[in-house]
Amino acid sequence: RRHTRYGTVTGVQTCALPISFAARVARETASGDGEAVERQVRQAVLLATGRPPTDEEQADASALVRAHGLAALCRLLVNTGDFVTLP
Repeated sequence: RRHTRYGTVTGVQTCALPISFAARVARETASGDGEAVERQVRQAVLLATGRPPTDEEQADASALVRAHGLAALCRLLVNTGDFVTLP
């Protein structure tokens, strides 16, 4: 018996999701102060997983954002098993 596939994800959609997610986090956390990275990390993890980051996750993710940018963290988050999706 064959199963019908009702939806698909294209390569373009896969690439666009972390970029749009990063843009949303950046928009929601924009400020000129020195705590911007920590706030971006907290917001990104909360949006992606539905929970705040642990202290260890906060430190590791902040280092990642400082080294590689917010988009890198967002790519990581959308590829985790904790990523929250809606049907």
